[in-house]
Amino acid sequence: MTPKQDKFVKAYLLNGGNATKAAKSAGYKGSERTLQMVGHENLSKPIIMDELFKHKNKEDKKFSVSFEQKQKILVQNIKLAQGLGQISAATGAISELNKMDGHYAPTRQRLESTDGNPLTLFIQQLSGNTIEPKNN
Repeated sequence: MTPKQDKFVKAYLLNGGNATKAAKSAGYKGSERTLQMVGHENLSKPIIMDELFKHKNKEDKKFSVSFEQKQKILVQNIKLAQGLGQISAATGAISELNKMDGHYAPTRQRLESTDGNPLTLFIQQLSGNTIEPKNN
């Protein structure tokens, strides 16, 4: 990669992905239309695209957060929200933490009809009669 291409890649990443501005910042000369063409041409070059993908992958890794880090952040948010008296924010963070910990997993209950017949159970449920869960 040439030094000018390297400058183009850095300018492209810094300006949020504007190839025309990157071409101008990298030192390419010409009209706006010429700079657009240079930017487009540079983005079609494998060596430049490879470099852009390398930077993108580095950024993705930098911003990925582990499960443990997310838990720590939520605990910090809970403490901060409680300290500031923001109960709804603390409750929201607690809820997210509980979801991460699996506390909202569905529970299985074994239901039985009054006479032990599954059909009776179905009819009782349809009619709105309450059926008490059986403790296992």
